[in-house]
Amino acid sequence: MATRPELTESEILQKMRDHVNRQQPGAVEVSTPPPAPLPQPVPAMDGWRYDLGRLRHAFDAVSSLAPDVGALGPRRKGLKNEAIRLGRKVIRSLLSWLIGPVRQFNAAVVRAMEEHMRGLESMRHQIDAAVALQSAETESLQKHIDAAVAQQHTQIARLGVSLDELRKLRIEERLRNSELKLRRWDSPQTPQVAPSLEPANSNVQTARAPEMDFDYFLFQEYHRGSEALIRDRQRTYLKHFEGREPVWDLGCGRGEFLELLCQHGIAAQGVDNSPDAVHLCHEKGLQVVQTDLFAFLEASADESAGGIFAAQVIEHLPVERQLRLVDLCFQKLRPGAPLILETINPECLLALARNFYLDPTHVRPVHPELLRFALETSGFCNVQVEFSGPVEGKYVESPSWHTDASQQEMTDAIMNLNHFAFGFQDYAVIAWRP
Repeated sequence: MATRPELTESEILQKMRDHVNRQQPGAVEVSTPPPAPLPQPVPAMDGWRYDLGRLRHAFDAVSSLAPDVGALGPRRKGLKNEAIRLGRKVIRSLLSWLIGPVRQFNAAVVRAMEEHMRGLESMRHQIDAAVALQSAETESLQKHIDAAVAQQHTQIARLGVSLDELRKLRIEERLRNSELKLRRWDSPQTPQVAPSLEPANSNVQTARAPEMDFDYFLFQEYHRGSEALIRDRQRTYLKHFEGREPVWDLGCGRGEFLELLCQHGIAAQGVDNSPDAVHLCHEKGLQVVQTDLFAFLEASADESAGGIFAAQVIEHLPVERQLRLVDLCFQKLRPGAPLILETINPECLLALARNFYLDPTHVRPVHPELLRFALETSGFCNVQVEFSGPVEGKYVESPSWHTDASQQEMTDAIMNLNHFAFGFQDYAVIAWRP
């Protein structure tokens, strides 16, 4: 019987490797389970900064456990423990082919984790530095913005003071006054007096002050308000004249409403007996005739106007001429055409005491119900009264204080008094020719 040759140590280890790697016939193949899902990152407590200290702690734990792979733990002295230790040593020698690569793999993982930790910590330092730099730049920029805003407020305050000084000087009015004087010097004429809105052949006798050298056009420049302000106030009347031509503006003055009509493509003509007003309108390219408004209306054909507008005119007339104006407007308007008469509201105490009596050419305030009655009895229909211009800073639309039932009567009285004293300064009557 032949004896088997003795195997060397390296051959024994190779056979063990082959035995481990070889699949036995009929053995069931065990599938490798899928890797466990990676744990979800723990959300940072402060919203965006992740605590690298926890990662560092986990890395230190891995580093401390790596040397224990394949190591023989210490045991107490004794024959039994010595035999166990020797057995483990033999087994470790036999499995060195397996333990060695595992330890090398663990060392490589530890080194990779160390490099990863260094990269993360370096990135954290860079991010912190960038955030600090950005915060410093933002703070510096905010300081510059605050300084610029403060400077702008200072400039605005200075401009406000300068504007107030210019308003006090009334440079624009003085320049226009000088222009008017030069024009009158070039074209000598009788001194300008307050304009009369009555025809020369009128048989109506009214109390009138003796003629005097009174520059009524310049007076309007001072107290009527700027042209831009008047245009803004009168813009609300445009909708009634859309598609209706021609529109007549009686007593057009500086031509603010004519400008609005022209800007919206509505053919319009103005009438005024002030040469200064007519000259100013002609400079603006507006179509205006210099004549008495009653003469203009009487000379015009019946039902030839697409609409008639007269702002702050009717209060210059005695009651007989007021009624005559309403009748003439009815005759000259086409069917379906509007008539708008704007005037001072006598139901507002401040407007009556200041606005009406400030102008020496005003004859009689017109109550809105009187004007409504005159229009309705002349044949107009759909007569509406629209109030405008409450006293800024003084008019109270509704009470801002709490009111119980016992105080309601007092509150109503206060609100009525406020409306009477500081209510709407103007009103317009809008009527339609049927």
